Amino acid sequence: MIKQYTFDIGDLVQFSEYSFFDEYYNSFENIVGIVVERSFKHVEDTTYKIKANEKDYWIAEDKITLLSKATKGSSK
Repeated sequence: MIKQYTFDIGDLVQFSEYSFFDEYYNSFENIVGIVVERSFKHVEDTTYKIKANEKDYWIAEDKITLLSKATKGSSK
């Protein structure tokens, strides 16, 4: 069976990052980025490498929200 990816390279997506500062102050930050790589592991979930704020994040497919699909076609 061939795995179908939910998100394509170039898709604009959003995910939440949990930050732990100390025992009293924690926060969730919504981060918007672009899918730059995808990985399918037979044992684990499908993960996507997302570039945002000059950093790379590996995020599980079920934690990502699609904001905009990448356009088809070549750019010049």
